[in-house]
Amino acid sequence: MEKIIVSVLIICTFFAFVPCFGEEAASNRRSNRTTTTKREEQTNERQIKQLVKDTANLNKDIRNLSKQNNTLDSLNKHLLLRGVEREDLHKQQIQEKNNQIQQHQLQTKDNEKRINQFIQDTIRLNKEIRDHKKRFENLDSLHKQLILDTAIINKQCRELKQAKLELENDLSNLKIYFRAESLLTQQFNSAHIRNTLEQLDKIEIRPQLQARFMELRRRLRDYNRLNNGLRHTINEINKLDQIQAGGSQNSPAKQMKLKEILFILGQYMYNNYAYVNNPYLSDIVTQILIRKYENADAPIMDLLERL
Repeated sequence: MEKIIVSVLIICTFFAFVPCFGEEAASNRRSNRTTTTKREEQTNERQIKQLVKDTANLNKDIRNLSKQNNTLDSLNKHLLLRGVEREDLHKQQIQEKNNQIQQHQLQTKDNEKRINQFIQDTIRLNKEIRDHKKRFENLDSLHKQLILDTAIINKQCRELKQAKLELENDLSNLKIYFRAESLLTQQFNSAHIRNTLEQLDKIEIRPQLQARFMELRRRLRDYNRLNNGLRHTINEINKLDQIQAGGSQNSPAKQMKLKEILFILGQYMYNNYAYVNNPYLSDIVTQILIRKYENADAPIMDLLERL
């Protein structure tokens, strides 16, 4: 565009000097008419006219070029303005894009922070879940152990209850046993013996105590026989006392009497050996021996009253 403008200016300058140059040529031709011919003048006039015409055409072209130049200037300004507007728009779009990019970067950083926080929370939560799971497993193991211990304790409680019942039963039975056994330390009472035997027959006895209770029953049932036997023995000794009374303790007659007494008493002891299990009768037998050893004539009928 600049080259076109410069060319137009050169052409305008050239044609501006053309009229001056033509007038000078005409003056010379007039001053030299005598030396030039008419044809030459005509030729020159034709050339001048052609030159003027060409000049007019050239001026017209210059005016057209000037219009085109103005149009081009206007178009150039318009294009420059549009270019500036586009550049501003482009800058604005770039700025908006940059803002969007910055916003996206900020949002990305925020999302990264959130993701990292989420990851940290997830790791912490997983750790808590593992810890709770481990605690639950420990509690479950403890619960199972507690159930097992509870079952064992319940079994032990049942066994203790059963043992308590058995013990209470044994204590009750032992009370009955010792009350029954105490009858063997007392004077024979057939009613008490009979009631006690009936009571002993009704109670339930553990196998471990059955032999002991059976022995007690036997001793109680045998009490009457032993008591009667000892009564008969005392009466026999008393008969001997009445026949062989008097005399010195060291005399042969007393020694013989003592032997007879011991023989009678010995027969009782031999035939009724179970008397040793009866404290009451054993004590009476012991009293007879003591008295007769000290004095063969010692009375023993008071012992008969105890039977």
